[in-house]
Amino acid sequence: MDSYLVLNSWAGDDPQKAASRLAQMFRMAEDQASKIVENLRAGRSWRIPKRLSDQKAQVAKTYLKNLGFDVARAGEAAVVVGAREPSVEQSSGTNHQKAGSALAKGATAIAPSRALAGNERTVQFHGDGWNLAKIMSVNWILAVITLGVYYFWGKTKIRRYLFEQSSFAGDRFSYHGTGGELFRGWLFFILLVMVFVGGSIAIQQYLGPVAQSIFETTIGILFFLLLPALLVGAYRYRLSRSAWRGIRFSFRGTRKEAIWVYLKGYFLIMVTLGIYSPWFQMNMQKFWSGNSYFGDQSFKFTGQGDEIFKQFIINMILLFPTLGLYSIWYKAYVARYTWSHTHFAGGTFRFTATGWETFQLLFTNLLLLVGTVGLAYSWVTVRSRKFVADHLSLAGEVDLDRVVQEIKQSGTLGEGALEAFDLPLDII
Repeated sequence: MDSYLVLNSWAGDDPQKAASRLAQMFRMAEDQASKIVENLRAGRSWRIPKRLSDQKAQVAKTYLKNLGFDVARAGEAAVVVGAREPSVEQSSGTNHQKAGSALAKGATAIAPSRALAGNERTVQFHGDGWNLAKIMSVNWILAVITLGVYYFWGKTKIRRYLFEQSSFAGDRFSYHGTGGELFRGWLFFILLVMVFVGGSIAIQQYLGPVAQSIFETTIGILFFLLLPALLVGAYRYRLSRSAWRGIRFSFRGTRKEAIWVYLKGYFLIMVTLGIYSPWFQMNMQKFWSGNSYFGDQSFKFTGQGDEIFKQFIINMILLFPTLGLYSIWYKAYVARYTWSHTHFAGGTFRFTATGWETFQLLFTNLLLLVGTVGLAYSWVTVRSRKFVADHLSLAGEVDLDRVVQEIKQSGTLGEGALEAFDLPLDII
């Protein structure tokens, strides 16, 4: 059966070498091949427009994978922008020559689009603004009646609804957290706060206001230093309570590692006056993604700070002239780049949202919130979830049957502490 080949991303070590090999295979100019590799690294897929036989497709796919490309086979053609078919001479013999012959019609760019490869698994969100609004309304009423105690159970109901209305490859996610777990985490954190307040009062009475100021400053610094540890606790809890096809997610990063990544990043950002930010951002993503598991399979992240540095500088230059609006385009670029460098079980994620699409979403969401004095919050939440789902997919030959369940124990203190300081931890 004939099929198309789609290059979803590139994660090799030598982009110049990869571009050179592509130029040889496609009989194209070096700069054109370099542009292809650059687009792939930025999260924009490329497709070979000619259908290939199974034998030729397999030879080409193997060769391209050895060059560091993530290759998917597509059963139907995607929408092609500016298609061109440079000729390549027929050849035979080595795998290199066979691959060159198989890819005789060249590669054409696919700007960020929703065109999917045949083995690309999509994400969908099935939620409805009305149903979410009903859940939120009941939660607000019960939270008032119970003087806020029901908040934790209400929060769990909302989270369960959002998870169970999300699906991947046709199967829905499930959420197994409980309000009692969040409530116990909150109580434990409140106990720590009471100990701190009591200690502060005691120090003031027995040692004076100067000692009290030193104590409070020290505690504040310690909290700032330990904040990454709280983030780990919250993230671990949320993943351990999330499942797909009955298999749990888990997070295996350590608090010590998180503290090191963040403190090192904060220090280098201050020393370099912000220049280190792209590297810090990629290091954080590597920590969170690389330590996330589905069953016994880990996610992997291959992004590098130097690859987004150019866009970071452009964003800094245009930030004030555009009154901050260009940051939306920059964040969309980083999202595409980040997802295209996130891999799981042999597959690579794709996120196709552009800056303009993101701006339209944020602008209309703002209009809805302002126009309804916040009453449209549930609809805004649903629109945002659907936006992410519509642009997110996983491409590649992923053998999900090999994934086995492996559940880790995790605590709830991290999330309780985050709720106290209203620090949202966004998990898609």
